[in-house]
Parts: sequence; C-alpha cells; structure tokens
Amino acid sequence: MANISIFTDPNLPANVTHRGVSALTKSITSGLTMRRIQTNTNGTFRRLIGGEQVGKAIRGEFNGIIVALLPKVSRTFYEETYDPSATPTLPDCWSNDGVTPEDGVPNLQASSCAACPNNVKGSGENGKGRACRFVRRVALLLDGDPKGLTYQFNIPSKSLFGKGEGHTHPFESYVQYLIANDHALDYVVTKIAYDLEADTMQMNFTPVRPITDEEYELVVAAQTDPETQRLIQITVAEADGVVAEPAGAVAAKVKPKADPTPEPKAKVKAAQTVKEQLKAAALAAQDDDDDDAVAEDDDEVVEETDEVAGDDDDEEVAPPPPPAPKTRAAPAPKPKGAPKPKAEAAPAPAKKGSAFDDDDDDGEEAEEAPVAAPVRRAGPKAKAPAPKLKPELADVISDWASSDDDED
Repeated sequence: MANISIFTDPNLPANVTHRGVSALTKSITSGLTMRRIQTNTNGTFRRLIGGEQVGKAIRGEFNGIIVALLPKVSRTFYEETYDPSATPTLPDCWSNDGVTPEDGVPNLQASSCAACPNNVKGSGENGKGRACRFVRRVALLLDGDPKGLTYQFNIPSKSLFGKGEGHTHPFESYVQYLIANDHALDYVVTKIAYDLEADTMQMNFTPVRPITDEEYELVVAAQTDPETQRLIQITVAEADGVVAEPAGAVAAKVKPKADPTPEPKAKVKAAQTVKEQLKAAALAAQDDDDDDAVAEDDDEVVEETDEVAGDDDDEEVAPPPPPAPKTRAAPAPKPKGAPKPKAEAAPAPAKKGSAFDDDDDDGEEAEEAPVAAPVRRAGPKAKAPAPKLKPELADVISDWASSDDDED
C-alpha cells in the first residue's frame, strides 16, 4: 500500500524482491515485531510496531484485506477511565469469545461474562452502555503492500452494530451484506473510514473491489501463519508490548503484612483459657471435697443422734427435766376461783412401773403437759427428742398427788 510505505521512492525496480525480516534484524528487536493499526479520536490511523509509531498517520480512511477474525465478538474491560497521558496498562479483564474470561487476566471480574456486573446495561460511564465493551480484533493486510505483512486492527463497539446504507455498513452488518451478495470477507478489498457525521468516533466499512490473484496468494500465506492467529487473540496492550498491570490488579495483590503478634497472643490466650479451666476444675473438686466432709460430719451427727435416740428408746422413763434458764420469768399465778383438778385425773410422770389409778373413771382428765419443741439436727435420720415436762408443772402435779394422799 503506497500511502503507508516507508520508502520515499515510489518508482521501485521491477526486479526487487521483498525478503522479509532478516536474522540480524530479529536479533536486535527482541521479538517485538507485533504490528497493529491504531484508531484515534482525531480521525487518524497510525501504524504501530511494538507499540512505536512507524511513518506518518493517515487521516480519514485506508484500504485493507481482512484475513482473520475470531468467530465471536470479544470483550474488554478497563476499570480506570482512559487517560492518554497515563502509562498504558493491560486491561483488567477480557474475553476472546465473549463468554468466559481468559486465563490469567490481571483482575478477574466474574467467572462468566453473562454473570459479570460490568456486562449490564447502565454499568458504563455516566450510566450509559456497558462497562465491559464489545470489540472485534481482526488481522488484515494493507492494500498495495507486496510484503503481505499482517496487522492487528481493533473495531470498537460503536462501529460493530447498527444498520448501514447502500454499500456502507457497520462491521457486523457489513459481513452479512457481503454474504448476501455472494462475496467473502477475505476476498475483497475493504475501505475502512471514519463516519464524519457521527458525534463520537465511529467507522464504517465499504467493499472496494475483489482481490487479485497475487493478493490471494498473500491472503493464503497470512492465514497459515501462526502469527496471524496470535494477532486476533491478544489484546491491544499485549500487541504493543505492555506488561504493566492495571491499578485494580496491583491493589488486589498488595496486602498488609501479617502482624506476627496476633498468633502468639491467640496461643497465650488459649493457654490462659486452659489454665483457667484447670483452675475452675480444681476449685470445683475442692468444693466437692468440702461437701463430702460436711456430709461426713452430718453423718457423724446423725449417728450420734441415733445413738442418743436409741438410748432414749431403751430407757422408758422420761429424762429428768433440765434446769430452768436464768433469764426465764416465773410462771404467772393461777387465778383465784379456778377449780382444783382432781388428783386421779392428773397424769403422773412417766416412770417405769407406775400408772394413774384406773378406779377413778369419773374424774376430769388432767391438763396435758406441754411438749417442748424438738431440736432439729442435720441429717435425714435425726429423731426428735422425747417430750419433756416443764419443771414448774411437774411440781404442781406432784403437790396435787400428795394432797390427795393426805385426804385419803
């Protein structure tokens, strides 16, 4: 293609044969021979090799032969807004088939494009379009270039879809237009031009002519070259030799250094917890021992109580009355005129072998002596002490009995 040729003399000899890149040239390029045609918002096209511009930019349009493309529309996602003055980086995420992200993307957004939030309408800048954009990466030859060098060319989303007019169409519609007219995409020379009527950067595609036999040989050679297939599979950044990762991927990889102290602290805390558990267990065991000791003391008290109760059972007579407490007041005097109970009705102190006279059946029953409240002792086997008569009442009953004897 004469308008992109690097030679200043257009009148080349007929016997000049293009020999390609020599071993010497390859040794100093370090393999950075990836070529692409770059689009620009100012309406120009630039030819780049290894990310560096070669020759002058072309304004408006150029002709080429599309020799390869992927079966499906690809996707590319940049998290940061495009800044022409910033250092170029790889995309955050991309997919060659528009279905699944490629392996090894720097900042994976989702497991599939269908589930990706950046593939939703309205996720784009200012709530318009999609944040993850469609793109077609094609490989093409330049019209008039006898060398048959292939270049990567990226068709943005706004130049992919829509309806055309006449022979001019957006790319997807252009392919269908050629098929409908029994022509092949790789067998025609295509004019690629900016749409001057569009508000934003858009391109249209128009068929110029069928390819020649010489061009057909170049097309076949390009389609069998592995480099051509690589051009349609790598991103723009990769074609330019960009290795810098996007900010999102770098931020994800930069993690705060782990503080070595938390793990030991956790171990110490765990050890303290175990220590506290052992201490609590020891205290619980000590409490159990104390309870056992108290229980043993209670059993001894119960046994002593049982022995005392057994002695009381063996001795049928009532125990002698305990001495009156010093602080206890004297009993109140018996009111005058109260009837004097008969001697035979008064109960006699419970003594072994003694009983009241059964012959006096007509006498009133003597008042029963009050029984002292039993003393409660610890233990389930403790028995209440035998009932005891108050010393004052016992003296009165004894006096009554003596008086009855004197009268008899």
